Amino acid sequence: MTTPARFSDPSILPVNDTLVFYTPMQVDLDDTTIVRTGTLGEGSCLYHSVLHACSGEYAGSSVRRRLKMVKQLRASLAGIIDQHEWEKLGRGLIARISFTENVNIILTDTYASIEGKRPTRSVSKVLDGWDDDLKKIITDLLPLDSGFEKTILPAAYKRSEDGGLQDCKSAMRKEVVKYLGARDDLSSLSDKKLAYLKKVVIDFTDRVTDVAETLAYNEYIAGLGDVSETVDQKTIGLISDKFERDIYFVDGRTRMPYQNASSPDNLRGRRSVIILWVGGVHYEIMGRLVEGDYGRTVQREFSPNDPLIRKFKTFLCDPERVADTYPDLVEYLPSRYQTFDAFAPSPSSSYGSSPCQSMSDSD
Repeated sequence: MTTPARFSDPSILPVNDTLVFYTPMQVDLDDTTIVRTGTLGEGSCLYHSVLHACSGEYAGSSVRRRLKMVKQLRASLAGIIDQHEWEKLGRGLIARISFTENVNIILTDTYASIEGKRPTRSVSKVLDGWDDDLKKIITDLLPLDSGFEKTILPAAYKRSEDGGLQDCKSAMRKEVVKYLGARDDLSSLSDKKLAYLKKVVIDFTDRVTDVAETLAYNEYIAGLGDVSETVDQKTIGLISDKFERDIYFVDGRTRMPYQNASSPDNLRGRRSVIILWVGGVHYEIMGRLVEGDYGRTVQREFSPNDPLIRKFKTFLCDPERVADTYPDLVEYLPSRYQTFDAFAPSPSSSYGSSPCQSMSDSD
């Protein structure tokens, strides 16, 4: 197995500065000179990069106007996702994680409020219309520590671990009823009394999960417009769909495409842009120098049949063909494809994980 060449990690460029940038992806492509251009930071550099490539108005605008355009873009993306779509993001994982975090917080705050602490807005929604007797029933029947934290929640999360948010809510209802039924001290109560207590605990659980669901969704939507928020795979997909562009990512440290940052789900044969990830904290727009009648210009959008884009897509989506079509790139592939063993297990490598799932677009 060959060892890929090592390159220096580029420093962040000043806004609008353009410099030549070498990547092995340009080898054997005649008259191809790759460049990168500095973009505004302020936590939205990915958005600035894509706009720089796709919008002539953006490229010719002042800094103030560019900031306004990005703010408008983030707001428009937030309007695309309704609650149903949000629940499907990342196969349900994005909604589920935020939901369970909010369930834990709301339960803790609710029990603290029942004991006398000033209620938060979320707690007030949970306990709206409940008198002290109902609150006492809840704390007696479903203790926070031994009830929810040690028994009900772990069991519910395990029961629904392969499902989405609604599966998790349903599992919590079932585990609350199961917990209630397992209490020996309630066995002497009449069926009517037990039915009433079951209704109370289910009502309480539904109130908690409904408030947690709404809060988690609202937090996600607010995050799309918040420049301090991370850029995840779904956000990249939203930007791709908004501009009807495929987006390819290059890691500045390896000078090569990132295998999962440019998800095949978002590479659909549309016009393309190429984004450089610099130092793990910043995005810049890439392009190609073009000689024209009026001198050199920078091409920042590429057709699906452009030789450079075909090379990117083959490397990312069809690595088994790289050895035959682009042998100079074999050394940069994960080891599985360097040995040409199509039946080997998927490797764990730097190309196999997306920087966008673990880094902040915060410059």
